[in-house]
Amino acid sequence: MTRLPGARAALFGVSLALGVVALPPAADAQVVMDGRALFQQGRAAYDGQRWEEALGLFRQSMTALPSPNTRLYVGRCLRALGRYGEAWQELSRAATEANARRAQEPRFTPTAEAALAESMALTDRIAYVVVEVPEAPPGTTVTLNGRVLSNEEFSTLLAVDGTTAAVEAVAPGVVPYRGTSQVSAGHQARFVVRFGAPNAAVATTESQPMVTLVQSGMNRPTLVSTDGGANPWRSVGLSALGVGVALGIGGVVTAVLAQGNESTLLEQCGGGGCGAGITPAQRALVDEGNTLVTATNALWISGGVLAAAGLVTFLVAGGRSDEVFTPTLAVGLGTVGLRGRF
Repeated sequence: MTRLPGARAALFGVSLALGVVALPPAADAQVVMDGRALFQQGRAAYDGQRWEEALGLFRQSMTALPSPNTRLYVGRCLRALGRYGEAWQELSRAATEANARRAQEPRFTPTAEAALAESMALTDRIAYVVVEVPEAPPGTTVTLNGRVLSNEEFSTLLAVDGTTAAVEAVAPGVVPYRGTSQVSAGHQARFVVRFGAPNAAVATTESQPMVTLVQSGMNRPTLVSTDGGANPWRSVGLSALGVGVALGIGGVVTAVLAQGNESTLLEQCGGGGCGAGITPAQRALVDEGNTLVTATNALWISGGVLAAAGLVTFLVAGGRSDEVFTPTLAVGLGTVGLRGRF
């Protein structure tokens, strides 16, 4: 790959940072050629299922000529290598970058759609971590499983491979923060970094993670759907509605049976009732009828409440999968709650 002279290299870096396409003429031609050549070499290795080789070539191509298409293939290589957390991050970024560019460059529309769909398909294979740093003293460095996090990654959803998340934060003059949490695929662990007082003894701090069921959402990044975009709470609402209707039907059946008992008693005793001459069999019919009436009331009331709750849940959870944080079940230390945007 051709190295750029000092001034041209500086201008090239500024252009990339600003997303400017135009480069100095000499540098532009060579960089484009390098990037495209590396991408084609990466595609050849990818088609040959030489994942590690393809990954290295695509990353070199990204350095020479950043493109959402190239990042998409970086994510695909990582997925093929079983590095699902890294793959999700790259596919999410590819979706975001392609989505931002497709208004001016429609050729990135298929890239945005493919990257989003493929990242969402990985959500049940990886665990997620959110690292919050309410107060970051100058010189703060935060790592997640050994990887240094940028400030832009604080309070965003980060994917991790494996079953353990370890967060460490250090800053000059304060006690470091160290937190660990066991994580599982499809769930989220939350760390809140709080430094100790200056000159205090260094201690390992066990994190207090909040585990959250994966719900729908766009890769911004935030929690994403595990079913390719459908909101799980719509299924919950439909299920509740169905159970409520079934209970109501059960109430109709018991009401019909109770009506049958009443008709039998009227035939046997006449319109004035059986009175003191009621037989044991007739008494049994009366008791059974009372039980059926009670069951009918219970079924209709519970069925109506459940059906109404299911309908409300279905309507509230309606909409597309790119609506962030639909109702989410959160389980913390001694607490259970439902949170989200209703």
